[in-house]
Amino acid sequence: MDHGTDRSGLLRGQLALTRQLAEIVLADLTDEVCLRRPSPGSWTVHRDDRGRWVPDWDDDPPDDLAQPSLAWTMWQALWWGTVLLDQAEGRPVTPREEIVWPGATAGVDALRRLHDRWDAFLAARTEAELDAGDVVTFPFDDGRPLAAIAAWANVELTKNVAEMGVLRRLAEAA
Repeated sequence: MDHGTDRSGLLRGQLALTRQLAEIVLADLTDEVCLRRPSPGSWTVHRDDRGRWVPDWDDDPPDDLAQPSLAWTMWQALWWGTVLLDQAEGRPVTPREEIVWPGATAGVDALRRLHDRWDAFLAARTEAELDAGDVVTFPFDDGRPLAAIAAWANVELTKNVAEMGVLRRLAEAA
């Protein structure tokens, strides 16, 4: 799929490649695979008193934190993607505590919806808007242009998908 060679098109092409990788990595994913902890002490998700899957979290995580579960890694991508798009689309930012892991199948669907929203957002940006430093401040609050934040987001998503692929292989091999 050719998105063009302007910055928006390049960012969207990069995102499309990540989507293709995600479709391979996340095909037919199960809750069991997602919840498998790769090592003792790794962060994962747990049911709260309302039955929701909530993530382990510490605002000051230890330096030696073990690799998290696939469920946690998917939740993290859903969390930061939601916050990024809330800001980009001018909506109030959803608090982290309100973003839960919805399970494997619903999580993959949620990632697809975030991808589609992010792609549509990028497609609608002009060159001047990509240069603006006041559109999104997550995760950087230093006036970076939207194009730099979009490039970070695409790379971060690619990293998350790659991690999920490794975690899936580890869980399925165990």
